[in-house]
Amino acid sequence: MSERSAPGNLLTMQIATSADALSCPTACAAMARRLGFDDRAAREIEIATAELATNLLRHAGGGTLTARAVLEPCPGIELETRDEGPGFADIETAMRDGFSQGKDLTLEVPPTMRSGLGAGMGAIERLMDELRIENRPGGGAIVTASKRLR
Repeated sequence: MSERSAPGNLLTMQIATSADALSCPTACAAMARRLGFDDRAAREIEIATAELATNLLRHAGGGTLTARAVLEPCPGIELETRDEGPGFADIETAMRDGFSQGKDLTLEVPPTMRSGLGAGMGAIERLMDELRIENRPGGGAIVTASKRLR
């Protein structure tokens, strides 16, 4: 997470239950509106936050999501998740639409074998201005997504 944050604009949430994952996106969208994002951009941040929070539960068994207002290099919001899960086996493949929980969700995979929409990480990348994924030594991952005010 960037240390160039605006004072008083930090929100850290533990994601351990589905209720946590449901409340987190609303809080981040409210923060985005306070920072000056228009309704469309705030909604995009809300969707990206929902994907990040859901991924924390589904793939890592929970973790922490932090939203932070940043001032440099230009004003915006940064979302960061940290977990102690298995990390990303293949980051490039995880970014592909149609891939979820290690399963390729193409037509060749029967619907009963599918798990998830398979568009989460790719959707986050499209909705936000920047997305970084880092596997942590010893397990877990750090995912950082940022969106700048235009």
